Amino acid sequence: MQSIRHPEPTHIEITINRSRMYVSLMHRFEVCSLWSVIAENEKRLLEFYRDGIIGDISVRVIIDAPQQPENAIKALVNHMKEVFKLPLIVDFRPNGMNDFLRFLPIFPVCKRFLLYGTEPISSEALKYIEDNVVVEERYNCMIPVN
Repeated sequence: MQSIRHPEPTHIEITINRSRMYVSLMHRFEVCSLWSVIAENEKRLLEFYRDGIIGDISVRVIIDAPQQPENAIKALVNHMKEVFKLPLIVDFRPNGMNDFLRFLPIFPVCKRFLLYGTEPISSEALKYIEDNVVVEERYNCMIPVN
């Protein structure tokens, strides 16, 4: 069996927005491995997959994630945290997402939390985020609040 060699991973990166959700195993700015949930035309695909390349062969691993992609992402993130013992860096962009607060249990503690958006969120939602996500190093909030 052939293995894929990457430099030592430094962190797990989670990117969540309306159209795509990624979980990446990172070495600084280099992606070592990437898992993704994709939405097309507001309709979530029923696939949670990982793409990779072994030699010249493209590999895709599919995990079924119907209706609640946050559950599959949470399971993956928890597994990766347990195996790799790495900090989380979260890029959360809730523009156009319904019930975006359901994603918060995925990352209750993270090293960095970046909250971006152009659509305003309520002050109650922002307070809920700040009360339920422990940020160890850096918190950036670049989203309007109404």
